Amino acid sequence: MKLEVGMYVRFNDLINYSKNNIVMIDKIKFISEVMCGLEETLSITFEKYNEDVLKKDIIKASYNIIDLIEVGDYVNGNPVCQIKKDDHNRIWIYTDSNYKYGYLEEDIVDVVTKEQFSREKYIVKE
Repeated sequence: MKLEVGMYVRFNDLINYSKNNIVMIDKIKFISEVMCGLEETLSITFEKYNEDVLKKDIIKASYNIIDLIEVGDYVNGNPVCQIKKDDHNRIWIYTDSNYKYGYLEEDIVDVVTKEQFSREKYIVKE
């Protein structure tokens, strides 16, 4: 997978949450080559995430954030129930299976992965 500045990536955040695998999405701001033991690899710096991430921790990358969203993630505060491509090759993100409310790329304001949401939620009763 070729990574470039300006791409969005879905990646494992292993530095801050090593016991729980947390998946995040952010935009690449800077890429540098580093030596990690005897292996040369890439270190990636993001716009919002404050730690460097190694290339091996990248799950998916795309210039279009909509390509990285999965069922169970949250878009604009709503859980993603379905992802479909229409006859015009546009990807639609549906957040309600009853009403089929959909988002295109230009409608997306914020994304929270299902793993981030699970980590941050507070359970009142079990």
